[in-house]
Amino acid sequence: MALKDLKPGSPAVLKKLENEEYKTTPPGRFSETKMVAELEKLGIGRPSTFASIVSLIQDRGYVAKKGTQLYPTPLGFTVARVLAAKFPNFTAYEYTAQMEEELDEIADGKQTRIQFLDTFWNGEAGFEKLLETLQKDIDFKELEKYSTIDLYNGFSVRYSRFGTFLQDEKAPLDEKGYKSSVRIDDDADVWDFKDPDVCRDAFTKAKNRVDAKELGILEGGEYKGWTVWARDGKFGSFLQALHPDHVKANAEGKKPKVGTPAPVNHPLPENLDLETVSLKDVVGLFAEVKLPRWSPDKKWLVGLGKRGPYMGRKASAKARPVFRSLPDGHDPKTIDFTLVEELWKAEDTRKTSAEKKPTARKAPAKTRKRRTE
Repeated sequence: MALKDLKPGSPAVLKKLENEEYKTTPPGRFSETKMVAELEKLGIGRPSTFASIVSLIQDRGYVAKKGTQLYPTPLGFTVARVLAAKFPNFTAYEYTAQMEEELDEIADGKQTRIQFLDTFWNGEAGFEKLLETLQKDIDFKELEKYSTIDLYNGFSVRYSRFGTFLQDEKAPLDEKGYKSSVRIDDDADVWDFKDPDVCRDAFTKAKNRVDAKELGILEGGEYKGWTVWARDGKFGSFLQALHPDHVKANAEGKKPKVGTPAPVNHPLPENLDLETVSLKDVVGLFAEVKLPRWSPDKKWLVGLGKRGPYMGRKASAKARPVFRSLPDGHDPKTIDFTLVEELWKAEDTRKTSAEKKPTARKAPAKTRKRRTE
């Protein structure tokens, strides 16, 4: 509509002022069903792979479940940001959908898998060349930027290999130049901390926690040589026994090497106090052997199931264990894993011998001749 006789600089008279409130509502989070529908809409995956995609992102900790809704974890945010920044071509929806079409072409015989892989690895700005570039020029400050989520309320959430931390952006740096931070759950919903009061409450609770207390080293039992600590955790006070290699790694500020036994935790009994508890008070909790037991290399395990004692073997770190009954006379709480391996090999030998043993042929059926008169 044209305004008559309106020129630049003309005065405007306010005749009426109304105040109206508008609120924007973000779209609802995906449920597993809605995510599958969205994947199908974008052309990502196939009906045979939808379920594995949804379960994989949960197994790897990229998303977590709250009720029926899926929400991204800090790890998920970090991985998505790094991939989008460093691998934009491979993380675009169009690329994933196009790749699915090419896989269909391979299945239909329109192109070979060698042609497809050669294009992927060695084509224009191929994946291999991109990896070489990244390995030569890694900017850790840049990676830290991707792993930090600004909450725009004076706080931020940062994910690192040591866990997930809530950071106070306005607090002064400590002696080492680090921001004031508190540890939060690795599966935390970032948007639960949008309220600054929730963030301040997390810092207050962390400040009031009792510092971890080293109780001593166990002198006997399954966990002989392990160090016991009393800690104040998110869900209450608990006791934790650490393997010597784990203790050494913590002292050096490193992650425990692969194969180091995981910590063993016990809730602190109600009749004991975190500030006064001693090793003598809790040594009995670690005397009982927990089942299933795993070998240090995580390849063998023994346990007690509904059908009795059993032993298990993992062919690789990602493979599922294969189980067999533990022969009579062996206690899963005390058996040595060297003996478990010998028993397993003996069972393999027995099965192989049974397969090679020739089976007796059945005697041919006798035929009765009729007498003819």
